[in-house]
Amino acid sequence: MKFLTYREINQLQKILINNIVLQTSDVDFRNALLTNCGLGKYCSLIPLDKPSLQFVPILYRQLSEIHITIDAAQRLGLIVFLEHISQLDIISSLEEKSFINHVITKWEQQQTSSTQKSQRNKIANLLAQGRKESPTVAPVQQPSKVDRGVIINYDLEAQMAKFRQQVGYEGAFVFAVGGHNTILEQYIIERLRRELKQKTERQNERLEIRLYRKSILTSTDIEREFLNKYKFEYFTELFNAQGNTDIMLIIWNYDIPEKIMKSLAEDFWANISSSVSPCLKNQSRCLVIVWANVGKRPLTGLTGLTALPNPKKFKLCDLLPWFRSKLRMEGIEENLIEYYLDRLERQCGNGDLIGTYQEINQIVQELQGGSRLYG
Repeated sequence: MKFLTYREINQLQKILINNIVLQTSDVDFRNALLTNCGLGKYCSLIPLDKPSLQFVPILYRQLSEIHITIDAAQRLGLIVFLEHISQLDIISSLEEKSFINHVITKWEQQQTSSTQKSQRNKIANLLAQGRKESPTVAPVQQPSKVDRGVIINYDLEAQMAKFRQQVGYEGAFVFAVGGHNTILEQYIIERLRRELKQKTERQNERLEIRLYRKSILTSTDIEREFLNKYKFEYFTELFNAQGNTDIMLIIWNYDIPEKIMKSLAEDFWANISSSVSPCLKNQSRCLVIVWANVGKRPLTGLTGLTALPNPKKFKLCDLLPWFRSKLRMEGIEENLIEYYLDRLERQCGNGDLIGTYQEINQIVQELQGGSRLYG
């Protein structure tokens, strides 16, 4: 990997070799770890049963030669893996996290530098081709202060209506959502937080834990994950601090089967609701728990739990007028608006929810003066 020095390569491998979680030689765990970040088909190239001293160097070499497509951009396999384990809090040391972020940033900077020249050479040809195919080639405009969260307030009316109906001004409430990780993380959950704030007229804080069947066997394990991450001795310590802030706890499920997850969720909710209800009485505060099933449908059929339906796809007849109005309110020029609406119409016409969502995010980023396709 040319973008890292010899010393940086050694330091990165040392961090991975000495990591307690990665030291396990459990084949299923390592297979799941690679599969969950989109690298599962390369597991056969890596000795998953070897001790970390042998496993990590081979993992490093193989992932340094692999590229996969994420959100229309090519990402180095090793970078995808490092981003994944960082998000899972497998790397707990702040110093080690900082170094891994340095590695990721350095790779991205190299990619930007190496592609700038070829991109400049392609721009003229692309614009010339675009003029022949469409009258709406993107003109140049100064960066605009378009809110990157603009799409969060679009649609989801069925889901938010159920949420508003069930959530109160005080107490503990539980909901379930499911679907693509990006849609859940950036769209649905952030919208739930806005809806909660609008209803209670209070700020809310987002907390989260991530569940994997390798480490979660009982509902007590779920509580343990929370206590360990946020350094509490008891769950109720969450409400000891005085304040007028609501709490939204997101519980991410990645690979626990639905039947098992239902049992775990029901037991966890029974224990937690009975313990926190006295803490919330007459406090004008809410605890909202959201069970988020990544890549699956939401949990259903549990006592006290409200399942919010997965969004299917955006309706073109509603999306285009809404987005045009948002761009006009930001003062975007009409010819540029038409160019972006044409892009959005072509993407939305494919019926792909995540693709349309990413296209809107990309358009907003371009209007802000950026050009990255990933992140």
